[in-house]
Order: sequence, then structure tokens, then C-alpha cells
Amino acid sequence: MDPEFGSRFPDALSVPTDSWSCLSEHDGVNLTQQRFNCKSEENFRNGFSRKVRPLLINVALPYLDRFQSVGDIIPAIRHPSFLGFALHHVGRRSEAITVLAKERERLRQLDTTDRRVASLLEHIDRLLGTE
Repeated sequence: MDPEFGSRFPDALSVPTDSWSCLSEHDGVNLTQQRFNCKSEENFRNGFSRKVRPLLINVALPYLDRFQSVGDIIPAIRHPSFLGFALHHVGRRSEAITVLAKERERLRQLDTTDRRVASLLEHIDRLLGTE
């Protein structure tokens, strides 16, 4: 869903579900991002084994297991470009056109010389041009 996936993988990928992808003990996967004490190696190791590892196994993996296809993630996508790309990918073309046309207008209001904005606009124009 990200036209720059290859160049941004693995450290700078966008998150299609936007800020709704944070992990915390109290909220699971949601808006709340929990921070863990990593001031020392010992704190890091203890915090990881006591808190982070169980959260990854018991919360993050079941959350991610719900998404076996692009179609499965559509209800959780918050980023409008990615929503349009996903809808287009699964063949929901009329919905994709509506979302992508609106997103193209929003992006055109931004700095179109910015590489990320330009890349999204190019991808949207390619998809809309095929309709």
C-alpha cells in the first residue's frame, strides 16, 4: 500500500492504521503509546521480559493475526492514501476513486516538491488514470 515500501523498508515504513497502532498494557493496540524504562541495560532487559514480551505475544500478535489479506486491514486503515490504495487493490474501485480523488486534492495543497508527497501523488494519479 506504500509506493515507497522498497526504499523505506524496514525502518521508515508508514503505518496505514496511523496513530491507532500503539501498544500499551492498559489499552492494548490503540492510541495510547506506553514507554518503558530503558535507562540501563538491566532496566531494558527486565522491562522487556516482564512487560514488553508478554504484550507482544498476548496483544500484538493476536491483533496482527487478524490481517491475513489487504481486505482484512481495510476497516483499520486510517491513512486516506493507504485506504484508497487498499480499496483499489481489492477491487473496490468506485470507493477507491472517491477516496483517492479527495486525497489527491488534499495532497496538492501541501509542498508537492516534497519527495513523499510527490510519490503519493504520482501513485494516486497512476491509479486514477487507469479508471
